[in-house]
Amino acid sequence: MQRELELTVCLQEQYHPVKVKWTTERCAVCRWVEDWDYNKMVICNRCQIAVHQECYGVRKLQNFASWVCRACETLDIKRECYLCPVKGGALKPTTTGQFWVHVTCAWFSREASFLNDETMEPADGILNIRTKHFLQVCVVCKQMHGACIQCCKCQMQYHAMCASRAGYAMELHCFYRNGNQMTRMISYCASHKAPNPDAAIIMKTPEGKISTKHGIREMAIGSVLSATSNGTDNSESVSNHS
Repeated sequence: MQRELELTVCLQEQYHPVKVKWTTERCAVCRWVEDWDYNKMVICNRCQIAVHQECYGVRKLQNFASWVCRACETLDIKRECYLCPVKGGALKPTTTGQFWVHVTCAWFSREASFLNDETMEPADGILNIRTKHFLQVCVVCKQMHGACIQCCKCQMQYHAMCASRAGYAMELHCFYRNGNQMTRMISYCASHKAPNPDAAIIMKTPEGKISTKHGIREMAIGSVLSATSNGTDNSESVSNHS
C-alpha cells in the first residue's frame, strides 16, 4: 500500500499528455499492418484502435463488429497508462486496480508480466518497478512521467510507447536456456539504430528473423511475454516460458 501511494505521488506531477491519432490500419501493439486468418486485426467499436487478436489477448473473439477494448468497456472512467504519457492505445488492467498499462509498456518492462497468458491480463509486477525509472526524462517526449526503459547499447532512456511511436528498433529475441524457452525484449535508441516511422516489433529466433506473418502464431507471443520476468540488466527484459 505504501509503495502504491509513493508511485501515485510521482505520477501526480504536471505533464503534457502525448496525444496520438491511432490508425485502424496498424496494430497498436506490434505495429504490423498485416493480419491473417489465424490472427485477425480487430478494431474497437468506440475508440477505433486496431490490435491483432494475439497481441491483445482476444484470440477467441468471434463478433468483431461489436468488439470494444478493455479501456472502453467503462466509458465513465478515464483509463491512462501508468508507465508513459501517451494517451489511448491498447490498454490493459493491472493487479493494482487504479493503474492501467499499454501492452507494449508492460512487454518491455523488466518487472512486469501478464498473469493470464491467454487474455493477457492483468499485468502484474507494476509496483516492483524501481522508483529511479520514474525519475528519468524520456528522450522522445522530453518528460518525466511514467517509467523509462533503457537502450540495450547505452544509457539512453525513453518510454517504451514513445519509442515504439517514434519508430525505434524494438525486438524480441527467442532462445533456449537449460531446456526452457526464454524471450529477451530489447530496444535501441536513435543513435544505435536509425528510427523508421514504419518500424514494427521484430522477433528473432536462433534460426533467424521472424516476421509477424510467419511467426507470431507459432511463438504464441502473448504467452511468451506473459511469463515471470527475471532479467538482470535494465537494458533488456527477459522472460522465461516453460
